[in-house]
Amino acid sequence: MEDERAGAILWQGRWLIAVSLVFSVAVAVLATEVQTKIYEGSALLQASGARDARTSATLIADRGFLTRIRSQVEHGQYTANELADRVHARPVAGTALVRVTAEESSPALALALVRDVAAAAVGSLHGVELAAPASASRSAIRPKTFQNVLAGIALGLLLGVLLSWLRVRLDRSLHGADEIEELTGAPVLATEEALDALFAQLGPQRVVAVVDLSPGDGRTVAGEGLGRAAARAGVRVGTSLSDADGALLVADVGATTRADLAAAATAVRETGPPLLGVVVSRPHAREDAVPVAAADGEAPSYDTLVRD
Repeated sequence: MEDERAGAILWQGRWLIAVSLVFSVAVAVLATEVQTKIYEGSALLQASGARDARTSATLIADRGFLTRIRSQVEHGQYTANELADRVHARPVAGTALVRVTAEESSPALALALVRDVAAAAVGSLHGVELAAPASASRSAIRPKTFQNVLAGIALGLLLGVLLSWLRVRLDRSLHGADEIEELTGAPVLATEEALDALFAQLGPQRVVAVVDLSPGDGRTVAGEGLGRAAARAGVRVGTSLSDADGALLVADVGATTRADLAAAATAVRETGPPLLGVVVSRPHAREDAVPVAAADGEAPSYDTLVRD
């Protein structure tokens, strides 16, 4: 039951989910496009041993070392803080190699930066040599378009589901027979569309007699429903229901709120007559489409008399 309810919520909010998904992906793509692209330059250094490689990597990434070599890097145009943000070094596991990387806004700038840092390291650190010439990536390492789009999809789905749930929680209108039966505790006996179609099939009649095989089969409810159908069709109609000792609610789906319908069902029960059932009306049904109770012998006053 819970799975069905969750599925119904998602289905009702499918357009909200779709719009949220498209919006989030569009924002992710736009954010990727406006972000500054970052490229990486890389150089490989050779130390005298694996232990020296770890030590050399720590020294190269150290702010103090970068401050000392700042004047040797791109004519001193970088501050020590800028170098610390852009330059990284790590040992290659199981070897005596150190990989030095530098990040910049273009491949050329990244290549120049890592080349100068590597050269300064070779000249300043004992036993460190250049193992491979510096190179730079042709594609940006950030922003990561694919990851951003995936994040946008996840966020869009989450936002859409949340909005769908919130929409259902705030919606107080009626949407179907199940909700009506749950609120009133009475069965939905018919819809106005079905009763209208039945009355149209009957054609112009002076008297419509409703009979059943046994008590409780719905004779009174059917008569009341046909009377309302005739009234909606503009026919002057009277009802003469001899054993109409029960009540019939008309639920206007899409207009009547859940609270109003529940209150109406409670009021009917408190007044005494049993609640026979509910007839589901179309949204914004005519309020004057209600048949008038007629006494026996008053048939000439009406175009049609519905009786049981």
